[in-house]
Amino acid sequence: MRNKRAISIALSAVMVFTTAFGMTSVKANAEEKEKIVVYVAAEGKNASGSAVEVGKTAVQLDEGSVAEDAIKVALDKSAYKDNYKISTSEWGDSLDSIADLDTFNVGNDWYYWSFCVNGQYANLGISSQKVNDNDKISLIYSYDNYNTSAACFNDDASKNPAGYSVYSEKAEKAQDLLAQKIYDTTFKSGKYVPGIEDSSGLYTVFSLARAGFKADKFYDAVYAKVKAQLGAIKTSTGKFYDDTNKKYVSQESILKDGAASQTYAKIALCVTALGKDASDVNGFNLIEKLADKSVYEASSIYSRETMILMAIDSKNYELKTGDNYLTRAELVNKTAADVDSQIKTSLEWNSLDSAVMQIQPLYAYETKGEAGVDKEAVKKACDKVLNLIYNMQGADGKYGDSYSESNVWTTAQIMITAGLFNIDVAAEENATDLIKNGVTLYDDAFGFVDADNNTVDEGLMSFQPEQLLRGLNAAIRASEKSELMLQVETVAYTASDDAKYTLPTEENKTTETKLAKAKITKLTAGKKQLTIKIAKVKNAKSYKVQVSTDKKFKKNVTTKTTKSTSLTIKKLKSNKKYYVRVQAVSGKTTGAYSTVKNVKVK
Repeated sequence: MRNKRAISIALSAVMVFTTAFGMTSVKANAEEKEKIVVYVAAEGKNASGSAVEVGKTAVQLDEGSVAEDAIKVALDKSAYKDNYKISTSEWGDSLDSIADLDTFNVGNDWYYWSFCVNGQYANLGISSQKVNDNDKISLIYSYDNYNTSAACFNDDASKNPAGYSVYSEKAEKAQDLLAQKIYDTTFKSGKYVPGIEDSSGLYTVFSLARAGFKADKFYDAVYAKVKAQLGAIKTSTGKFYDDTNKKYVSQESILKDGAASQTYAKIALCVTALGKDASDVNGFNLIEKLADKSVYEASSIYSRETMILMAIDSKNYELKTGDNYLTRAELVNKTAADVDSQIKTSLEWNSLDSAVMQIQPLYAYETKGEAGVDKEAVKKACDKVLNLIYNMQGADGKYGDSYSESNVWTTAQIMITAGLFNIDVAAEENATDLIKNGVTLYDDAFGFVDADNNTVDEGLMSFQPEQLLRGLNAAIRASEKSELMLQVETVAYTASDDAKYTLPTEENKTTETKLAKAKITKLTAGKKQLTIKIAKVKNAKSYKVQVSTDKKFKKNVTTKTTKSTSLTIKKLKSNKKYYVRVQAVSGKTTGAYSTVKNVKVK
């Protein structure tokens, strides 16, 4: 399984530079063409057994492009780059060969690369056939292969499961198992309580709460800590001391971190999932911060609009109005307008995550009557990504990449998106589905969370397992046709207002205890050994004893550490004078060395 952490960091950096700044409504330049995505695959073998296989490859093109444009991009991304030939004639361009599968005839039989679109032989050549969004191009070598669609495009719907009832019991068990594992691992079974200094931890709390995980006292402690911290920021000092990271946290420090929108959004989602009002947490209005343009502009590009929308829509919070505040329409239109760039990033990185996450908060705005929202643009953006999801699912039902046959984090994000769009991943609806040859996303997820054997994949636990928890929860909610993961209208548990949290101060933060000077109470010589008795030093965890034939301890030094107040050092030289000193130790703190004493060993 690949190192998703490194990939995610790099991907985030790419998104920062590929997404446009600004909240003005983004319109395509009149000279810019609409973007489309087509899919290309090639397969075949020749008489000698040589085979070519190019798996399903998504290609983003300008509207009005021809099939040849897509074929070249797909082949250049494959193992056959620089090993294929397209020739030009008076009848147009044609694909002559890939590797050693080329055009030739034996008697009356011709072997060649046939060109099919959407399961039918194309009417025109590759340089003349215009392609449309969602087209599937199959290149089939004609030797012993008379198909008109590459195998990777095939889907045997007769294998579809009977519906969610097949998965319901196991899905809920898997959700509960993963939630418990995350709680035990991430929060040390409730001993570690995150606050706003750990917004990712709060987002994980949101994931647990929405999955119905029971941890009442822990949730109370989380809310009490967040409430105390936000309350402190509202005071005249405007800050609180974070004794975990040994620094003060304020609104200014949150802005300087460069991801304030994401931070406030995760806090708001956590608070809302715990049954509280994110617009008033001890007098602090998180929703106002999410609409504040100065906060938005100080935040990094990656995911800020989507996170803000998910937070403010989690309970249909009302936004402040005025020139200094964002509107829902601005956020929605910007999110929809960026979809093509996120699709481009997804295809370049061979990971659908960025495109998939981009549309997660948009479902309601396809029909919702929100003033200023371009509903047509929103629907088009959503359809583009949903089609990408449907088409890029492997014949085995999984979403693989260059590193593994199944990328669990991509599966998780697609389950989240399906759930937010009210799509049952265990059923075929409206002639579309997330099932291939009978395999569903539940089946894929169960490969990482095995409820039958009560195990969770270690690779999943190494990086953001809460993504899959949110995925399972969102999918289950959609399959059951219950309340969606968002909007949060009901909660499994409402945090208590009675829990208290005492904010630490820099003055009373934990410090190392000072240690007194050590003292040797008795030094006794024996045969080739000596024994040291040490006076007990308050707060000392151990004692460092040094023995040397040099009274300045510059050479021939033997050092021993003991937790006892008595130590015997052996294998010394007979008839030799040894000097001894002792030092009290507690962690990194040490006391002064004792007065040096000496004795002649027998």
